[in-house]
Amino acid sequence: MKTLFILVLMLITLSLNASETHTVPLDIRSYFNKIGCSEILDYYSDSRVLDKPYLYGAVSASSGANVINDYSFLAWCKSNDIVGNGQYILVGQLEGHEWPGGCTFPVRGFDYPGGIEIKRMRINLSQFNSILRRNVGNGFSFGPVIRNEQDGLVSEIFCQRGEWVIRNID
Repeated sequence: MKTLFILVLMLITLSLNASETHTVPLDIRSYFNKIGCSEILDYYSDSRVLDKPYLYGAVSASSGANVINDYSFLAWCKSNDIVGNGQYILVGQLEGHEWPGGCTFPVRGFDYPGGIEIKRMRINLSQFNSILRRNVGNGFSFGPVIRNEQDGLVSEIFCQRGEWVIRNID
């Protein structure tokens, strides 16, 4: 009888631990709760997903300089209000810093979340559209580009004069 009790207790403990699987650290989950979105619990359900849905050191990566004690981050969360397309939100906690170009977070309306990377690069603005689907214009710019990649689908997000612009690459 005692062995059966221990076995049942172990099974309960295992099932409780399984339901506590998270895809982002506690500080990011707390931030999600604060701004009204949720952790993407099924993020790793596709076996081809390798990169994390968050990135620490966002201020250092976006500025191209090493910021001491940089605990800033970018992360994907799921809207608590929207079901279906456009339900994913890119959030940023920049610890009082401004994103180069003057854009603010969150960035809403994405169909899929992916691994986050920041690259400082020269971009051709004619390849980008505003989040509102307006043409950005011609010319080149330089700065941090947020890359979102999942299963070969890539979105590049750039801040141009206070407005988020995006291009999709497959």
